[in-house]
Amino acid sequence: MDTSDTNKLPAASASPAAARGWGPIASVLVRFTFAYWLLYSLPVILTFPMQLASLAVEQLGPKSWSSEPPPWVTTGMSWLSAPSGWLDQANNWLTPRVSSILLGVTVEPPTDPSGSGDRLMYYCTAFTDLALAVAVTILWTALSALYRWWRGHERPDYDRLHAWMRLIVRFHLMFQMIIYGAVKVWCDQFPPINDGQLEVKYGDSSPMGLLWRFMQFSQPYTAATGIIEFTCGALLITRRTTLLGALCAAGATFQVFLLNMCFDVPVKLMSGHLLLMALTLIAPDVPRLVAFFVLGRPIAPRPITPLFGKWRRVERAATYLLTSVFCAFAALQLFSAYCDATTRGILAPEDPTLGRWVGKEFVRDGQPVPFPEQPANPPAQQFSQGKWRGGRDMPPAIRANVNQWMVTFGLEDGSGATYRKTGRDRTELVLAKMADGSPAGRLTPTFPEPDIMVLEGPLDGQYVRMTFRRIPPPPKKEYQLRSRGFRWVQEHPYNR
Repeated sequence: MDTSDTNKLPAASASPAAARGWGPIASVLVRFTFAYWLLYSLPVILTFPMQLASLAVEQLGPKSWSSEPPPWVTTGMSWLSAPSGWLDQANNWLTPRVSSILLGVTVEPPTDPSGSGDRLMYYCTAFTDLALAVAVTILWTALSALYRWWRGHERPDYDRLHAWMRLIVRFHLMFQMIIYGAVKVWCDQFPPINDGQLEVKYGDSSPMGLLWRFMQFSQPYTAATGIIEFTCGALLITRRTTLLGALCAAGATFQVFLLNMCFDVPVKLMSGHLLLMALTLIAPDVPRLVAFFVLGRPIAPRPITPLFGKWRRVERAATYLLTSVFCAFAALQLFSAYCDATTRGILAPEDPTLGRWVGKEFVRDGQPVPFPEQPANPPAQQFSQGKWRGGRDMPPAIRANVNQWMVTFGLEDGSGATYRKTGRDRTELVLAKMADGSPAGRLTPTFPEPDIMVLEGPLDGQYVRMTFRRIPPPPKKEYQLRSRGFRWVQEHPYNR
């Protein structure tokens, strides 16, 4: 929204469309698009207050709040997250039933964590939104026709409904472009390529892995794409720059959608919707764009339809409030991504806890636990889910793999326990469960010797003290991908 729009409310409300009403096709179309985009955007709309509050607490509150927030903060967050939880419950109840009846597909809400946005449940949820939008449109159209026949009214005026639909679409598109842009600016989504990835044979790469390594190789290119996406989101904050932001976002999301389709990245559903959102915002201005860019004719500014009709004070207050909130969200999101980069990203100093570790000793609740003899340089191995699934009586940890985002403990019984790192303070590892993000433990790392690490603290309901020895990394290999470098002058192409 734009504060300057409120000064032109009387002129804006007297648009030609309002005088003649909306035709039957246009009326049905705006009813359907409003219903569908509202249903599709509800999760983002209901999550936004909690996400904004979480960013404010994390970035503006005391540093201790990131690991131990006061009770009133925790209570407030639970209240803000409640509507989103209720929507999830309703969706988990409705989607399987609609999918079974209309598609003949059996689907259950996923319980395992996954980074995929193209799970069957998500496609069925989008289909459920589509089915509900069609049903709402049919009922709405029938009631509107009946009301017009009964009261003898002229064609309905949906200018204000269209303005609210544009606000919903603009907000959702802005939200996603700012988030994805911010994490790319500081290369958090595509961190620098590592030796393990370089060891994978070119022909053994998955299509997604090939795209990821392409992006990871060049931090300047990754940052440039993030700046573009973040700028698109910033332009969508105000109504005055919405068309420019939508045009830029259409190009950016089309590129992302093509990459997801061509490299089999499981974010096709969301990126396709973001592209459709940008096109939805552009569609009313297509005649003006053609007149100006193709026919070379002068065009008048598009009239602004107020969201609250003649309530000018409410309109002005909403303008200032939404603009301030959206700008604050963009600034906090960008600053949060910068803080991540300085603590565990491209701007962070070397973290001594990172790497592969082999266990030496395990103490649980003050009692040493018998520890099996371990090889000096064990090979990398996968630990599957075993008998222990959290809680007390944790088996001895014989391995530990630590990276910037996760900690995995390989246990004596062959099982593995993986936790997400949530803290930014390097003096301790603040861990959360992968399944639901609930707190799991706070381990303090100490290094009595350069290659010896001791992790001590509460973990999954018990107090543990784990001693590890660093597994020596493989010798550094001089990869040509790193050593080749950049050259302005090349007498012959060097393509290998």
